[in-house]
Amino acid sequence: MQTKNGMRWMRKSLMMLTWLTALSALVSCGQTIEAGCAGWRPIQVAGATVDYLAEQDPQALRALIGHQEFGMAAGCWP
Repeated sequence: MQTKNGMRWMRKSLMMLTWLTALSALVSCGQTIEAGCAGWRPIQVAGATVDYLAEQDPQALRALIGHQEFGMAAGCWP
């Protein structure tokens, strides 16, 4: 089971990734995505969804954060 601090950290991390993804979408208008990124798109979620996942399904929240981090590291989105 996650501690409250652990869940708070995951929630903050996902919120930061969501904001960065939203901002990068504005900056990157018109850029093409490489073929290797065809299956990778950022996932936008509401804050309430992050809270729900943190409380009810922390494993899904970790997977979502991992997806966002992988896409950024692979250069699929800034």
